[in-house]
Amino acid sequence: QELEERGRIDPKRTRLNYSIAGAIDSANVVAMASQLMESIGVSPDKMRRDYCQAVEIVFSLPPNTTIDIKRYFSDCFEWCCARFGVENILCVDVHLDESTPHCHALIAPIQSGRWVGGKPIDRTNTKAMSESFSKQVASVYGLKMAERLTGKRKGDAVATVLGHIEKSDRALLQSSAWVAIRQAI
Repeated sequence: QELEERGRIDPKRTRLNYSIAGAIDSANVVAMASQLMESIGVSPDKMRRDYCQAVEIVFSLPPNTTIDIKRYFSDCFEWCCARFGVENILCVDVHLDESTPHCHALIAPIQSGRWVGGKPIDRTNTKAMSESFSKQVASVYGLKMAERLTGKRKGDAVATVLGHIEKSDRALLQSSAWVAIRQAI
């Protein structure tokens, strides 16, 4: 459950959350994953202790979006079905109790009848997935995928953030956490 101390979730809006497909709770997700493993001849008992049990993809929309949320997340679900196989979808849930509407899709990592762990989201597949989703879903709604900052653009962005902090937040600079924060930036 995502209710946490930072208060991002509005408990009054939790009733607006809904499920698109799959299991309704974590116990049923585990049961579905176990059934899928059995169906391809894999036993969870024989897997490494730290095996990849599922792949999670989170789709989100900006706060106060004018996009038809129900239709958008339904299209996200359809994209997942086409990309990973409807039979491998463990659950797809929409959360509307935070400022940013978002959808969690949990997928059993099965390809060609084999449990492939994190392969569906390795570097090569992630790039292809991003391009596919952008073309087939995001662009239909006028959305663009965020560009990664690399090289000079990344350096410039870091310098801008650090410069702003150094000019405007003396307390943060003197904080014992500053070294860790600077490294994270």
